[in-house]
Amino acid sequence: MDIFNHYLPWTKKRISTVSESVWQQLFSPSENVIQDQTILITNLMVLLYQKITGEKDLSSFKKRASLIRWYDIYGKSIFNIDELELKLQTEVINEPLKSNGINLIGYSRGRLGLGEDLRAYAELLKQKGIAFSIVHIGHPTDDPLTYSSPFENGVVFDKSIFFVNAIEAAKLLDIVDDLSATFGYTTIIPPWELEFAPEEWAVTLDSFDEVWGISHFTTRAFSRVHASVEYSAPVVLPSHTHKIQNTKLSSPFRFLFIFDAGSFIERKNPLAVVNAFQLAFAQGENVELVLKVSNSSDSEHWEKVKLKALSDSRVKIVDKLLTSSELELLWDSANCYVSLHRSEGFGRTIAEALVRKLPVIATAYSGSNDLFPDNYPLLVNFDLVKIKEDEYPSSRDARWAEPNAESASDQMRYVFEQFNSKEINSWLENGVEHVRQNFMLQNNNRPINGWTV
Repeated sequence: MDIFNHYLPWTKKRISTVSESVWQQLFSPSENVIQDQTILITNLMVLLYQKITGEKDLSSFKKRASLIRWYDIYGKSIFNIDELELKLQTEVINEPLKSNGINLIGYSRGRLGLGEDLRAYAELLKQKGIAFSIVHIGHPTDDPLTYSSPFENGVVFDKSIFFVNAIEAAKLLDIVDDLSATFGYTTIIPPWELEFAPEEWAVTLDSFDEVWGISHFTTRAFSRVHASVEYSAPVVLPSHTHKIQNTKLSSPFRFLFIFDAGSFIERKNPLAVVNAFQLAFAQGENVELVLKVSNSSDSEHWEKVKLKALSDSRVKIVDKLLTSSELELLWDSANCYVSLHRSEGFGRTIAEALVRKLPVIATAYSGSNDLFPDNYPLLVNFDLVKIKEDEYPSSRDARWAEPNAESASDQMRYVFEQFNSKEINSWLENGVEHVRQNFMLQNNNRPINGWTV
């Protein structure tokens, strides 16, 4: 059903697009499934389970039990089922919005950058003593066991900050009759990775009172389509601490790149990282490259990466969901972080690497430049090139960076040979201090500080 193709709040307008009889059928026990569980399996449960997992075989007791568990832990979260059931069963009375706090609206349980942005902002408001309420929007990456919050109380206050992209914001506007009446004074912090925002977004963004940019690069891009755009540095939380023995001095020397292929693999550009690595190091040298990917799918770019990895044992691909502790182990094993992106709105994994005092080799272009102190020496030269058709949405006549392979390989070689030098250690200290001053909780230069609540 089309209504479950979008991850949005359940409003009266959205619910009304499906007839009452269809809703009743969806929540009725499925006649095509053996009902031998303590909880009845409904048509809706089967529909959503198949949609997300692709699993259609429910022939065994164990498989039906797996469906129940998935639905209870993940499915309800991904599709906001508790909210849907509440609004189907009762006439929701909207209480007057309070004026002493802020609603944070977005993918609060999602394992993606926008989810991390919202959760980090919640920590910021908590530190400042500002009341807030989280409005959870489900997402396929939801991890409710880790990220559910006691502050998920719906729309409570008359100021709202939206952590969604402009495309999802347009869909949101279609299901809300009056944005201001529903959410009060509205601010959106949308991600964007190119030098100009699409002109067709002007109407969508104009519905919001303010637009905040996640980097100076993004702020400039949105300024052409909205009259009130301010720069607001994302919140970078300190890295997690753990008692696992640090393995950075172990063999071999490990380069790491973590990326989400769902954020358009041509933009993330892992093939350039592999090419630069192979150009920098001959077979037999004590080095390796680890690519941690999420949301991988078939594409020409990714096929080339996999073929190179198959023919080079030093190139390792981690293509599975990691727990928080497993991801920390991966970070802890790295000696150097490499991102040869073509463009970034901000670059959260780059920030995380800098906070962890890793040398970071990155393309010297776009929003990620905000993360580096002046004269940071490990940035990679590039040429601006036209974006090809189908490489990125809304990118007609747009450009992004093509990082120079020789420049990148030289930087990788240098970090490998000079890893424990005083010079590199000095750069690491400068890098982490720059992030601490500009992006962590204590930064007092964000627009939120001008709000009175």
